[in-house]
Amino acid sequence: MNKYSSEPAKILQELEALAFSDISKVVDFDSEAAIVRDSTDLSQTVTSAIRKISISKHRNRATINVENYPKSSALKLLAKISGLDTDLNNAIAVLARYGLIVSRDESGKWTLFDVQSAK
Repeated sequence: MNKYSSEPAKILQELEALAFSDISKVVDFDSEAAIVRDSTDLSQTVTSAIRKISISKHRNRATINVENYPKSSALKLLAKISGLDTDLNNAIAVLARYGLIVSRDESGKWTLFDVQSAK
């Protein structure tokens, strides 16, 4: 077995960790306070999305800053890899913004519908 054979799966796993990260898995917060979870309670998927943790102290009070990696780059790359970011899908999305729906039937024939006239 090639030592690189599992690399694509690992890359996708890392991209998914960044793209679908949720800061609430790291920090519990409400309008009153924020509490950082113990690192031993966090999965590797959650910790791999953390970009930076900083602790600053001022007058016997500690401030903890937790920052995840940005999601946008990972989401864009996943969209490209999965085929969502294709010329066809982009064209369909543009048409939809103008109220036009593109549909393909079982025979492969494409049809363009105007949402307004369908009502």
